Amino acid sequence: MQRPEFSDLVQRLVEASISLENMSQDEIAGLFAKAADTIADLRADAEIRLSTFVRRPNGDGAASTEA
Repeated sequence: MQRPEFSDLVQRLVEASISLENMSQDEIAGLFAKAADTIADLRADAEIRLSTFVRRPNGDGAASTEA
């Protein structure tokens, strides 16, 4: 299953806010729950990607990134 991109979720939240009075509380809660799940997935993916890099200081004080 392909998860929606963050920008797609933001757009859906904006659209939902426009018609908020027409949505039930359960629909609103479901939309925000999906957004929270996607944000958590994106964060986990980013943490995994970052953990694959090792930062080592160079002699000049700058940091290099090596896989």
